[in-house]
Amino acid sequence: MNVSLTPELEEWVRNKVESEMYESASDVVRESLRRMAEKERRDALLRSLDDAWEEHLKGGSIPISELTLDVVKARAAEMDRQGIPIDDDVKW
Repeated sequence: MNVSLTPELEEWVRNKVESEMYESASDVVRESLRRMAEKERRDALLRSLDDAWEEHLKGGSIPISELTLDVVKARAAEMDRQGIPIDDDVKW
């Protein structure tokens, strides 16, 4: 695969490698794509949770899949591992 970058992005990638944060330009691109995929998953989950909350406020309910629960549990475990506090309004 061949990817073209703007001069600004090429400089950004080069700076990341030169700062020794990454070993290669490929590592920078892989990490960026991983983070993009994570953001898309997080955004989809948040949209789903927003929809569920709106339905709850209307007095209805929607089923929560095992996958949704697994995602929420995994995120909570990761936040706990990183020492990130959980807001009181989301604690059960």
